[in-house]
Amino acid sequence: MNLTKILTYVLFGISLFLGYYLYSGVQNTIEDQKMVDVKEAAVIEKLKLIREAEILFQEVNGRYTSNWDSLINFIKNGQVAIIERREEIKQKEYGGEEVTVHIDTLGYIPARERIFKENFSVSAADDGIFMGYKVKVGDRACIQANVTIYPEVEIGENTLLHANCTIHERTQIGADCVIHSGAVIGGEGFGFVPTPTGYFKIEQSGYVVLETGVEVGSNSTIDRPTVGETRVGRGVKIDNLVQIGHGSTIGANTVMAAQVGMAGGVKVGRNVVLAGQVGIANQAEIGDGAIATAKAGVHNDIAPGAIVTGIPALPHALFLKASAVYRRLPEIYQTVRQLKKAIR
Repeated sequence: MNLTKILTYVLFGISLFLGYYLYSGVQNTIEDQKMVDVKEAAVIEKLKLIREAEILFQEVNGRYTSNWDSLINFIKNGQVAIIERREEIKQKEYGGEEVTVHIDTLGYIPARERIFKENFSVSAADDGIFMGYKVKVGDRACIQANVTIYPEVEIGENTLLHANCTIHERTQIGADCVIHSGAVIGGEGFGFVPTPTGYFKIEQSGYVVLETGVEVGSNSTIDRPTVGETRVGRGVKIDNLVQIGHGSTIGANTVMAAQVGMAGGVKVGRNVVLAGQVGIANQAEIGDGAIATAKAGVHNDIAPGAIVTGIPALPHALFLKASAVYRRLPEIYQTVRQLKKAIR
């Protein structure tokens, strides 16, 4: 082997070594930078948490603290009030306004939950609020006095639970919902089987789902089924004293006036209007956009877009014709009597 080939191999080997050395150096630099970025992010996150704690400390105590032990103790044991601010505006003479601001303390949450964004929960110490285990409450949700929340309930952000309402186990309430006082969501459905010795109660193991933007009026009830779910769609508005039976499904943006009564397994479409005291029989289906006028008794399915009236519910135009005849029944009766006499 001549000298030229030897030098070529040596230079090639040196080139490989230098290339590997440079590559390793670059990779190590990249990895080191990644570690630095991770550590910097962790430090920044901790500084943000310290800042949040300082701001919250000032919010509760009216001042900042330079004492580290005081701040740590506040994070571990501090309580933060949940405040509702309401403005009452009264019109005065000559177009003026008198504004009264009401500040209500609705409950308390641990400071650490506010700082570390843990699951929101409300203290029951002063307001009679009861919350079971595994309850999840979203940010900015408001729970007023004497609310009872059973285990495994989920409540979305910005939802308002007015005083004295009850949310039963496994219920799921979406964001931006409003539950008024006295409402009961997720109670046991009306499930009994007749036996020779009386009625046997069937366990109701299902749950209720309220989608985003649902409002439930005072003293209304939505029952859970034996299995599966009772579902109330997005944007549904329910008035006071409404009963929704177990296993029913309510489509989006439907509205129900006071004292609507709905049996189990009913399917209501989207954008339906149910006026006051409408009654709906078991398993009935109501199509999208249908309207049932006040006190209608719905025993059969209603087609989409239909308007029904009366007991039993009839197409509205037919009901008006029948009503016109009904008002003339005494006159018709007398005419029939006279005709019978004439025939004799």
